[in-house]
Amino acid sequence: EQIIGINGGTLRCGWHGDLDSVPAGFATEFVVIGGRGPRDCLDRWGRMLLERAGTRRPGRYADALASRPSYWTDNGAAYWYRTEPGSDMATSIVAAVDGLRADGVPVGAVQLDSWFYPHRTLRPFDTDAWEVPPTAMTAWEERSDALPDGIADLRARLGHPPLVAHIRHLASSAPITQQVPVAVDGDHAVPTTPAAYERWLDQCVAWGVEVFEHDWLVDVFHRNRRLRERPGRARQWQEGIDAAARHRGITLQWCMATPADFAQTVTLSQVTSIRTSGDHGYIATPGQIWAWFCTTNAMARALGLTPFKDVFRTDPEVAGELGEPEALLSALSTGPVGLGDRVGRFRTELALRCCRADGVLIKPDVPVAATDDSIVAAGQGGARPLFAECWSQHPAGRWWYVIAMHCRPDDSVVSGSLAVRDLAGGDNDPVAGELVVWDHLTGAVTRVGADHEWDVQLEREQWSYRVIAPVLTCGLAVVGDVSKFVGAGDARLEISDLGTGVGVVAKGAGETVTITGWAASRPQVDGHAVQFDTATGRFTVDVMVPSRGWTTITIRP
Repeated sequence: EQIIGINGGTLRCGWHGDLDSVPAGFATEFVVIGGRGPRDCLDRWGRMLLERAGTRRPGRYADALASRPSYWTDNGAAYWYRTEPGSDMATSIVAAVDGLRADGVPVGAVQLDSWFYPHRTLRPFDTDAWEVPPTAMTAWEERSDALPDGIADLRARLGHPPLVAHIRHLASSAPITQQVPVAVDGDHAVPTTPAAYERWLDQCVAWGVEVFEHDWLVDVFHRNRRLRERPGRARQWQEGIDAAARHRGITLQWCMATPADFAQTVTLSQVTSIRTSGDHGYIATPGQIWAWFCTTNAMARALGLTPFKDVFRTDPEVAGELGEPEALLSALSTGPVGLGDRVGRFRTELALRCCRADGVLIKPDVPVAATDDSIVAAGQGGARPLFAECWSQHPAGRWWYVIAMHCRPDDSVVSGSLAVRDLAGGDNDPVAGELVVWDHLTGAVTRVGADHEWDVQLEREQWSYRVIAPVLTCGLAVVGDVSKFVGAGDARLEISDLGTGVGVVAKGAGETVTITGWAASRPQVDGHAVQFDTATGRFTVDVMVPSRGWTTITIRP
């Protein structure tokens, strides 16, 4: 119910101007938080909200969407209101998913976007003529010209995968507004009880939808004044959706959420992912979207939320050379990895670098987020690269994943540096001791001290990625499985410092996992051959994982 503004150098805070009345005794709080930097302040604020609400987050693998690569048909994807030439929507989607599976990509959930249901003004297929923002939904059911055989038939043709279904703001002309309680404001309506959502979520159960993706949250709030007339109504609206979803075993994805929506999730249990940037390939350049994503993630991370970067494309005819950084950022998000290329045009090796052979996504412990300096100085228009980080925590210590990106929407060259000590902000502990840095683009492994600085110079939409691993008591460092973007993620490895060696648990039934690391001299692994480069100190060892899904080795100097 509050609004905070900075006008002419003055900070102003108060109740927003659309409140008509408040209950007796109603009060809001304004808190000033001081910290070591922006991230630390956000983290303190997030902990305050989470502790006060007693929030229990569902975790990084809470549903099918969060667990395996998914196929998407939203804005930015190949089949958003578009089909293969001479084909229909269902056949286009089935061909794309079948093609990915045939290439070894273990696709889990499949997303159906707003093209499947009618709006006040229908958008035609296979045309670039469309209205922004789109008109409101008139019914949450299949368009006869989009899915004439229905969602059940499409799901059967796909092999009965979990579905993700999109929904948006409701039109006042929708027939359901005559059947359940709603508040009407011009062309828009908002349910005033959970009844409408209970009906739609019952449809989810019937259709095989496991994730209910509520888009246009900002429009629901701003296009219907009832939610703003009296305190608590927006909260009541979202808590009603959450309770109805929980009772049916459905999870939620929030999209186009305001900061208030982010904060309100502390009272919700079913929000398993949240979009933290704009649509892929729309409104902004790729670099601007990268900055948007990594900056907003700082808030999501402080609140324990799991970000979704949105669908991405890898087809060189569409993405150029940017498919790899898009896949990398998706892997670093801790959230869904949404594939969106047309049939036969996906670079499957990029999808496979996000997951194990069984499809389980390999994630960091926390979502990638911009560093303090990047939040303040870089961003979309800064003259320096944007640096962002995340990490995996093992019994042996912390493994860092750090990316630098050119985010400006121009051809300027940006340069800057990141000191390892700058990683110790917000929720991060100070970095100490000797480290090893692995360069993703060159494959180089270098031993450095905790005072190390990484100098970067980047041209438009260039990027660089490093993994930083601790040198352990025995003098060895394990970087991880560098064939994956998150090579030391806990879905792939568990690493322990044994004093006289390094204990590693490798995961992935039936896979050969190649572990890369650094040593001063050739290390030893019982029963395994170790490849060692005396010039660089880089070593690799191949580990066969049995059908039980895990195995252990000890690496000794």
